Amino acid sequence: MASPFDQTMKNTLIFFGITLLINLKAAAQNYHAINGSSYAGVLAVDNNPASILNSDRRFDINLLSFQAKYTTNAVTFINYSLVSSPANSKYRINGGDFQRFANINFNMHLINARVAIDKRQAIAFGVNLKSYTYAKTSKYNFSDTVKNIREFLFMNEQNPIMSARLKSSTWLEYFATYSRTLWDGEAGRLHAGVTIKLNKGLSGAFASLQDAGATRVSTASRISYQLRDGAAIYGYSANIDPWKNDRGTSANLQDFFSNSSTGFSIDAGVEYLVKNQAVLNYYDEDN
Repeated sequence: MASPFDQTMKNTLIFFGITLLINLKAAAQNYHAINGSSYAGVLAVDNNPASILNSDRRFDINLLSFQAKYTTNAVTFINYSLVSSPANSKYRINGGDFQRFANINFNMHLINARVAIDKRQAIAFGVNLKSYTYAKTSKYNFSDTVKNIREFLFMNEQNPIMSARLKSSTWLEYFATYSRTLWDGEAGRLHAGVTIKLNKGLSGAFASLQDAGATRVSTASRISYQLRDGAAIYGYSANIDPWKNDRGTSANLQDFFSNSSTGFSIDAGVEYLVKNQAVLNYYDEDN
C-alpha cells in the first residue's frame, strides 16, 4: 500500500507534467525553396547577391551545409533517400544504343554569415568548397551482360567511330558580398548586390577520346577486332604530383595548397520586388 507521501509526490509530478504540456510552445521548421525565398538568409548569395536583403533577421550564420545535384542518362538510382542509409539504395546501368552524358555539381558551405547593416544595406561573407564534373560520349550500345571488350565491340559494329570527353574541377571559394536598396517606392523595391570571390583551385582534370574505331578481323576459328585511328589525351593539375606517401599529411597539404592556382571572380545581380497593391480592410478579422 502506497504511503501518503508517495501519493503526494505522484500527484505533484502529474501536475507539473500537465503544466509543462500546456505551456510548451514550439514552431515547426518552415520548408521553402531557397531561390527567391526570404528564409534563405546568407544562402541567397548563391542565387543572387541582391537577395540577402529579403531576410527580416538582423543576422544569420550557416556553419555547415551542402548540396549536390547530378543529371545523367547512363545510370538510374533506385530507392535512394537522404533520410535512410545509402546502402539500401540500388543502381542500374542503363542499356541501349544512345549518347551518354553526366553533370555533377557539389557545393559545401563551410562557414557563411550575413549581417544587416540597416534596413537598406547588408553584407555577407564565407567559405565554400565547390566541384563540377562533366562527361559526354558519342552514341554506343551497351548491355549489363557484356563480359569483355570483344563483346562490346561486336555490339557496336553499327557505331564505327566513337568519342568521349570528361572535365572536372574542384576549388575553394572565399567570398564577400555587399547589397543595397537602390529605390523603395509604393509599388516596388529595387535591390542591387555584388560579390567578390577569391578562388583557390584544388584539383582539375580532363580526358578526351576522339575518332576511335575498330576493324573486324574474322578467321576460321574466331572473330577479333583491331583498334585503329583515334586520339586520346588527358591531363590533371600539377599540384597533385608532389603528394608523397612517405611524407606526413600536413607537409603534403602544405605543398598541395602552395602549388594551387589562385583566381578572382565577380558576381553582380539586381532584383525588383513588386509590392502588394491590394487595399486591406483592417476591420475584417480575416485580415
